[in-house]
Amino acid sequence: MGLFIIVLMIVATVILIRNMNKRIRRLPGAFGDADAAGRDAEIARLDADLRMPAADPVRPGADGGERGEKPDRQPPADGSS
Repeated sequence: MGLFIIVLMIVATVILIRNMNKRIRRLPGAFGDADAAGRDAEIARLDADLRMPAADPVRPGADGGERGEKPDRQPPADGSS
């Protein structure tokens, strides 16, 4: 029984190695760097944003994060919430 399991494992290993070799041969010689193109586009966008004059300065917390100061809202004059 042990010999059968060992032979079965050897056969499975040979099949897996052959399959991996076929897939490796299909791979291209070099991969294009798609991340570099994305980074370059992001840098160009950020540079363009820096060159544009901002109409309103961004307040801390304007993106939904925590703010250091209290909200600008005033309670209603009639006392209702």
